[in-house]
Amino acid sequence: MEFLRTHFFGTDLVVGFSFPVFFYFLYKTGHIERWVWTFFWVGVGIGLLWEIPIFLLSAENARYPIIRYLQPLPVHHLIVMFCHALWDGGLFLMGVGLVFLFSPSALRRFSWKELAIFLAWGQISALSVELLGIFNDGWAYIPGYWWNPTLFQVKQQSLTLLIFFIWLMASLAYYFLLLRFHQKKRM
Repeated sequence: MEFLRTHFFGTDLVVGFSFPVFFYFLYKTGHIERWVWTFFWVGVGIGLLWEIPIFLLSAENARYPIIRYLQPLPVHHLIVMFCHALWDGGLFLMGVGLVFLFSPSALRRFSWKELAIFLAWGQISALSVELLGIFNDGWAYIPGYWWNPTLFQVKQQSLTLLIFFIWLMASLAYYFLLLRFHQKKRM
């Protein structure tokens, strides 16, 4: 665990930038369909909708920041921001994989089961990412804003509502985009 804490952002960058390489390889070798490759990038785009504001509202950039880095970033913050959007695209596709795992004929029509799986995965991945960031001295959200209340504390750092709300809304949007795409594809 000490290795990860010492090399947290380096590991973060390597894994994040590996996602497009990995999914492109799977696409080019015929292990995934083109729509999966496309929806990786849809997930990256959706991720940028919150990664950009979060990075703009960091302690390094904003007068009233919502997040601070607990150790210096090893590269420019825009590179870390894009890396985290790549992570988001990968996390969304992992959620799609879980939907197909538990519902092999997935995405034919709206399903509460599929939506529940996808929403649960979004919340679990949000919690995991935030805990990973806190435990490895990566980042923490700054408490004290009425619109971003603290849910609980870990290592004297606040885990706040904002990121869970973001992942709830993003998971809903991604699921309905994916569902709409699959319905049009079958027409």
